[in-house]
Amino acid sequence: MNSGDLMMAPAKVLAPASEEASPPAPGESDPDQAGDQPSSDGSAGQSASSLALSATGWLPRLIKMMGGPSDGFISVLPERVTLAAPHALGLGRGGEQLYLYSGGRLLRLDRQPDDGAAEPRWTHSAQTETVTATQAIWLSVLDDRLLLFRSDEPPLCYGPTLESVTLEGDVAEQLAELKVVSAISCWRAGAVALLAGDGRVWVIGTDRQQRLSAQPLPGVREAEAMHWDEASGQLWVAHHVDRVSAWKLADVHATGSSAIPEHRQVLQLRPKLGGWRWVERYLVTPLRFVTPQTAELGETIATIISGENAMQVPFAGAGETTVHRYRVWRPVLTCGAFIAAMLTLGCVYFARADF
Repeated sequence: MNSGDLMMAPAKVLAPASEEASPPAPGESDPDQAGDQPSSDGSAGQSASSLALSATGWLPRLIKMMGGPSDGFISVLPERVTLAAPHALGLGRGGEQLYLYSGGRLLRLDRQPDDGAAEPRWTHSAQTETVTATQAIWLSVLDDRLLLFRSDEPPLCYGPTLESVTLEGDVAEQLAELKVVSAISCWRAGAVALLAGDGRVWVIGTDRQQRLSAQPLPGVREAEAMHWDEASGQLWVAHHVDRVSAWKLADVHATGSSAIPEHRQVLQLRPKLGGWRWVERYLVTPLRFVTPQTAELGETIATIISGENAMQVPFAGAGETTVHRYRVWRPVLTCGAFIAAMLTLGCVYFARADF
């Protein structure tokens, strides 16, 4: 997805840049080395190749910056459909459906059976209008439902033909109070993982009666990123700056409708302390709690005024969003303890002083 089109490419096109290309077949010449051979007039072919690259290489790069096609990618957008901000993309299980949100329109694209064509064909099967005021949107597929998450607004739910589905019960209130940072589909577990602004990870699933349920992962705080591994059926969570944990999500369909799903942690990685990391944890961090944190008091005031404990900072050039979480109670406690200690010392000094 670029600024104006939705494109797709085979996995072999996305080979790592460091991967060496396969050698040419016997009798074939290597096009990358053809320009290194000297020409008949004595000039090096490498100079001519570099000149041709500088003369023609700027045009493809300019087209890519303007939203044109890229090498190895094919456009899958229907005719007379263009991307408009804000836009988001969701993939159905098995890769047979694509859900696209573009400028207030929500579309469903179905992949047609392979009939020997060189390029896969996608047809426009459903569409609905959805107006939102936020610029950060995520699409996640949960069984036969489509969940549209918005950073500052309650989520929306749609059926297979993009008909609106009302969220009822406690899960609607829980999700409405969350400030969404990111959301991913966990197809094998039949769930959706949601990263909230407060650093917690919520797992949303459905039971056998198709009722939605939301449950936070126990013990996970200050989460920064998530990744779902479909092969192993594990959810990887990066949290607390330098920790990574893997979770095995419980399948609600297998446990039954009345049972509460128990997600268990199967692995946790944490680097050993050494050098400056040891100094930061056992020397700098305790000193931060001893000295008053006057700068963080501004974040406490911002939280009281806005009513939110996190702020999302978008990066327009990278298309990403970072979350800055406010420390509400820590500066209040440290400054209060420091004031109480100084007043106590002052009272003791004046009580013992002889004037």
